[in-house]
Amino acid sequence: CQNNSYTIEGNFTENTFDGKTVYLQKIDSMTAESSTIIDSVEIKGGKFEFKGKTDETPSMAFISVGKLEMRVEEAPVATFIIEPGKIKISIDKRNVTTGGTPKNEEFNNVLLAMNKMGTLYEEVNKAGGVQAVPLDANGVDAMGRMQKLQEELQKNSFEFAKNNMANKAGEFMF
Repeated sequence: CQNNSYTIEGNFTENTFDGKTVYLQKIDSMTAESSTIIDSVEIKGGKFEFKGKTDETPSMAFISVGKLEMRVEEAPVATFIIEPGKIKISIDKRNVTTGGTPKNEEFNNVLLAMNKMGTLYEEVNKAGGVQAVPLDANGVDAMGRMQKLQEELQKNSFEFAKNNMANKAGEFMF
């Protein structure tokens, strides 16, 4: 008998969204025009939890404050893998990290690269352009850092897709 139960333990690092509804959703394919809502709960003390069963191989899921297509402004969307086990999701203003299950640990490498890219884009916007961003500690300018981060993101995304081609999560990433 196989246990297909999952628990998703999530937290927001700020209590900005307390009292709002967080939705667990999935998109069945890249051509889907909307998401399928699996469940919803109220955020309390910056935390939320979902429990359920999945009858399929690992697939991509999303958590958003408000429905995905009508999410609350300034609220990040957390992308993760729905699979059996205890899934942990941490969300701050700009960054999302996942863990707790094998595929989410692996997918977190993609998220970390995306988080770094987002931080650099924000730095460039605040500075007023690429040329205004100072060199980093290694003497690399913003363009060089951006190129390195894009390569890291491509490598991590490719590795995840390659390792997961037999499931919906890998297909989605591909």
